[in-house]
Amino acid sequence: MASHFPFKEIKAIETSDVADKRLSENNPPASIAESDQSMRLFCPIAKISRTPNGVMVYGWASVSDYVDDQDEIVDPQALREAVEEWKSWRNIRLMHQPEPIGVAPIIEIRPHPATGHDALWLGAHIVDQRAIGLIEAGVLKGFSIGGQCLEKSVETVDVPSRR
Repeated sequence: MASHFPFKEIKAIETSDVADKRLSENNPPASIAESDQSMRLFCPIAKISRTPNGVMVYGWASVSDYVDDQDEIVDPQALREAVEEWKSWRNIRLMHQPEPIGVAPIIEIRPHPATGHDALWLGAHIVDQRAIGLIEAGVLKGFSIGGQCLEKSVETVDVPSRR
């Protein structure tokens, strides 16, 4: 399930040991794709519950100041601005396709329990029957944000190794 944002800043970083900056096994996000100025970030579903006309799907959709698999970080202010702009739409899409499959009545920026950094928590009401079947069968496993990077800066950081 996907949402698209215009991120104003994404930091590309170089690290000495990126694996040490990763989140714990408690719903860790992982980047799944990137090309040019577009980016995508995947986060697993935390909870699914049935409604009279669909399902509610809950989970983290993004974490700021987090080193993803593409060695990038979404700036916290950029996350807040992108989410604020997206709130007027609240659409949820299937695998980044243009057709909506539901809406997100719950959109919150709050500290992620593993990092303490700003993170996007969603409760998405999915009404598309095909998408519901894929969620309930475990085929769709999480949220993936996508968007356009409007500004990118490069930083070098030294992340100590745990080895």
